[in-house]
Amino acid sequence: MCVARSTSARRWARRYGGSATGVYQDSNSYRDGVDFNRWGFNPTATFRLGADTTVTLGYEHFKDERVADRGVSTYQGRPLRTPRGQFFGDPDQSPTWTDTDAATLFVEHKFSDTVSIRNRTRYADYDKFYQNVFPGAVNTAAMTNPAGLPRGTYAAGTIVAIQGYNNFTNRKNFINQTDLNAQFSTGAIEHTLLIGGEYGHQKTENLREEGFFPTPTNASGVTTIYATLLNPTISRSEIRWAQGPSSPQNRGTAEVVAGYVQDQIALSAMFDVIVGMRYEHFTTKVTNLRNGQDFKVTDDLWSPRAGLIFKPIENASIYASYSRTYLPRGGDQLTGLSASNENLAPEKYQNYEIGVKWDVLPGFNLSGAVFQLDRTNVLADVDGDGIQEPVGRQRTKGVELAAAGNITKHLGMVGAYTYSDGTFLDDVSGTVRAGNILPNMPRHSASLWTRFDPVEQFGAALGVIYQGKRYASTDNLVSMPGYTRVDAALYYNLTETMGLQLNVENLFNKRYYLYAHSNTNVTPGSQTAFKVGLNARF
Repeated sequence: MCVARSTSARRWARRYGGSATGVYQDSNSYRDGVDFNRWGFNPTATFRLGADTTVTLGYEHFKDERVADRGVSTYQGRPLRTPRGQFFGDPDQSPTWTDTDAATLFVEHKFSDTVSIRNRTRYADYDKFYQNVFPGAVNTAAMTNPAGLPRGTYAAGTIVAIQGYNNFTNRKNFINQTDLNAQFSTGAIEHTLLIGGEYGHQKTENLREEGFFPTPTNASGVTTIYATLLNPTISRSEIRWAQGPSSPQNRGTAEVVAGYVQDQIALSAMFDVIVGMRYEHFTTKVTNLRNGQDFKVTDDLWSPRAGLIFKPIENASIYASYSRTYLPRGGDQLTGLSASNENLAPEKYQNYEIGVKWDVLPGFNLSGAVFQLDRTNVLADVDGDGIQEPVGRQRTKGVELAAAGNITKHLGMVGAYTYSDGTFLDDVSGTVRAGNILPNMPRHSASLWTRFDPVEQFGAALGVIYQGKRYASTDNLVSMPGYTRVDAALYYNLTETMGLQLNVENLFNKRYYLYAHSNTNVTPGSQTAFKVGLNARF
């Protein structure tokens, strides 16, 4: 009887399988009034239908709730030097949340050891709400009786504008993709062929509202009030949320029918060639629900890619690659179509790269690359109002160097350096000129992380991160200074399956800025922070 159950269990395990992944986080932040709560689970089940066919079913639910924080404002070209936890705006009126439900079906059938077909279907439903009461510009001249403050005159550089808006988005995606993979030879030349097709349909509804702050002289509210820099955190539960004259409300659909082919050709032991082409028939439709206007764009897009790999020796390779891709009109959310951009060409990306990889030791490798990325017909939400506007051509050139692996049995490292030169190639406006540097892009950035394990039970690590000077926006009027941050970690294995970990971020309490959303929304980095974790493997 016991033997029968054991045999049945092994037979079940060979035919069926599954897993479940979950995450839960409930935490505060170094930013006052900011917290995070997220949880999710992702069960999957796998079935074998005979010896050559596998079916995998999956479901994902994920919920993320947090306080939206746009950081601090700036003055005279630099971020304000305030306490790093100081919130600008109203944290209680800045909730944001995302709900995700998604189902996937994956089917794979092997015709032989060299030919297989795969089909993946995914349906996802997303609900997202974003509301934020955030800082605007600091006054550059004296102001008298500004809205939201006691009557009086306030000197330049003493008060900051406060505004608010919210945005609700519902999105439903359906994607079906089929790939045929085949390995074969034509004489002495070996091929790895990929042929596939894809259908995708996305439906989005979007509604934006502005925040109106009631004042003693305007019960309906004004869109901008002021707070002092000494006390920029406000509490305004009476904010009225309503659409303004230009607040978008729209419904959009995006549909893509695509086919693609790629062949990786082994010409010899030293040369591989990769060539591929993707064709997309992309249709975007948007209805402006405020006035009933309909917009429609159809694009037929050809995206080639090509690469050459040269292996002069067994443990080293030199490669060169080219690719071209597109982003259809409507921006990355595909709901930004308007009368001003409906007839513009799709945004085009062309990427060129030459690189080298070298396995110096079995567990240690070096790599390097030079690259150029050209973007043309670029659109961006310049004013933060959801409207996509042309901002010209952009080019980014650079160099990437990296080293990773074990130097000795007890010492390992991961290091990287990037030089980036990203600029506008056209005059866009009076302040965005040809030669302006792309926002949030440092010219020099580097990182080095080393880990030392003197014994199997204990380890220590030290990391250094460097970011050069960056600009907050396309006009290059506000800059974030460069910084060097040091992190550290300690590891202690309690058992073979369980270990303690201590991470220290910003070991020397360096003051720095992480990134910028605009000229008036810059996020300060954390002061020294400690995190203790318990890691378990089952």
